[in-house]
Amino acid sequence: MRYGFCALWLVLPAALLVGPTALADPARNEGQELLDEIRAERAALDVERRALQAELEHARRELSDTRSVAADRAGFGELVSVSADETASSVVSFGSNIVVAGTVLGDATAFGGDILVRSSGQVEGDAVAFGGRVIVQDGGRLVGEQVSAWGPSQSTERAPSALGSLTHYTDASSLLSILYRRVVLMLALGGAGILALSLFPERVARTMAVVETRPLRSLAVGGFMLSFVLSFSALLAVVTLGIGLPASGVLLALLGVAWLLGVVGLCQVLGERLPVGDRLVGRWAPFAAGLVLLTCVSGLPLVGFIVVATASSLAVGSATLSHLGRR
Repeated sequence: MRYGFCALWLVLPAALLVGPTALADPARNEGQELLDEIRAERAALDVERRALQAELEHARRELSDTRSVAADRAGFGELVSVSADETASSVVSFGSNIVVAGTVLGDATAFGGDILVRSSGQVEGDAVAFGGRVIVQDGGRLVGEQVSAWGPSQSTERAPSALGSLTHYTDASSLLSILYRRVVLMLALGGAGILALSLFPERVARTMAVVETRPLRSLAVGGFMLSFVLSFSALLAVVTLGIGLPASGVLLALLGVAWLLGVVGLCQVLGERLPVGDRLVGRWAPFAAGLVLLTCVSGLPLVGFIVVATASSLAVGSATLSHLGRR
């Protein structure tokens, strides 16, 4: 018995020291496993968060690209440019130049102006310059055909330098180039106007009557139609991802017909209102006189753009109110 108590007193302290440690080890192991699980879940959540951030950034870029699309951009007597961060469906300029530093999904057409595709620019359609030049800098991309009609005073060697910044012209050759382009544009409009007068004289007469009797209403309706058709065509092309381009083309073609018919009627009215209007004999003489007057006034700095915008709105409005000259 004495030896048993002695052994008990020797074993008991060791059991008291070892026991808590043995009991704490399972709890410590469970806590470590729980911590590892929390860390793993946190790492998985971080991966999901980064993936969501990448998707959100991609969606923002797509939205920004969609907002930057400007379909069927047009200009009358002023520089038309597509910057490096922009995308346009097509670009048209009347009496001025086109500078493409971004992307044009369709054609770039200049009537009486030059087309410059910069090193960062891309034109996926054709580049056509009537009375001007098409210049593609190193690095620029033109997928379609390149068509240009050169003037008699221009040469291919002077093409890049003569273009300059395409915003200002200071030397005599540049002034002659501007004059030549405006003459080409005037002759093109004159030919189309004479054709309209020959084929549709009654419709032109009805459009003239609307211009004379309801000029303010024609101006308001024309401004609304221009903004609505251009905006609707752009939205239709963007929302349908290009599927609606044929419908947009039809709308723009109708707008062009209305503009041409209205311009012919407006030029007729201007020609007849000139002090020498009674001396102009024939059907085409008043139209030619009015066209020359409108072309000269539209070439004035600052005032020219306002004149072109007002004349375009008035022309489209008169053609719309007369139902393209049918009544």
